[in-house]
Amino acid sequence: MRRSLLSTRARFAALSLGVALIATGCVTTVEERLADGSLKVQRFYPWESPEKNGGKPSQQLMLAHGQFMEQQGQATEARESYEKVLRKDSHSIEAMVGLARLDSLAGRTEDAEKKLKEAERLAPKSPVVQAAYGQFYADRKEYPEALARFQQALRDAPENQSIRTQYAQTLARAGNFDQSLAQFTQAVGEPAAYYNLGLILHEQGRDEEAEEQFVEALTRNPKLTQAQVWLDSLRDERERVAQASARSTARAGRTGFAQTNPYPARPLSSPAGSIPTGGPTGGPVISASATQPALPGNVQPANIQSAGTQPAATIATPATATSIPQPPPGLTPAQLEQWHNQFRTP
Repeated sequence: MRRSLLSTRARFAALSLGVALIATGCVTTVEERLADGSLKVQRFYPWESPEKNGGKPSQQLMLAHGQFMEQQGQATEARESYEKVLRKDSHSIEAMVGLARLDSLAGRTEDAEKKLKEAERLAPKSPVVQAAYGQFYADRKEYPEALARFQQALRDAPENQSIRTQYAQTLARAGNFDQSLAQFTQAVGEPAAYYNLGLILHEQGRDEEAEEQFVEALTRNPKLTQAQVWLDSLRDERERVAQASARSTARAGRTGFAQTNPYPARPLSSPAGSIPTGGPTGGPVISASATQPALPGNVQPANIQSAGTQPAATIATPATATSIPQPPPGLTPAQLEQWHNQFRTP
């Protein structure tokens, strides 16, 4: 049920990490908005000194720009910024990790792992590197390795709530929902924790459970509009599915009526005995489009009676055919042949 403007992952990033760059004169403000609505603000001075820096953006600004472009799904622009940083500082862990993430998302697993190994060689205890490794494994559903890396990152940076949020996501995707909820709560607060867990359950196709989480989120914070939007969306989708199912059942019922022919067979008296008909005289006319089953190979179907028409004669009848009564409507070709056979002259 994919029906949104952004992927689930992008929506989650927009909620939990949402970075915005605001240039005001010579100062650049980087805002990191967490899922609970709190705002983390950092200010950078990109032009340190025109004589020293040549009037170009600082390395810190280029790195922030790369991270922002990455979160917006602009992989080309993000890569350019990270590569500019590395040309200035070949040991920039953040730039290496950023390029590794881009390679991983692009399916270049070997390139991503190579960059992560180099970053870990340079900074083996960096929580940024450990968290990047955790996400690398999580993307491949290698959850034990991913969780171990996130745990190591949090041991070194227990106050880093962005890493804790990634850890909570991975716990949920691994099926550890209780632990995930506890970590989400610690990172972003209880209402947003239920909301984030609901997003992951929806991602997994468990919409009924996702609804429950959105309800819990709104119970704790009725102003959490994202949860209300998702709750309404899931309920609308459930209603649409129910209506479509009802229409399908009704159509199947009508088609089944035509195909199974619930009318009892009416015997026709003949010297050879009773021959069942396809339906009662005066019963509903069954069209070929509604009743003719698919035939194997290139076998052409026999003429079937259509609404308002008489069946085409495909079997030669004796010269006394004018005295033969008309067959009842709704006979199959085989039954029509049996009808004519009983009136043929031996």
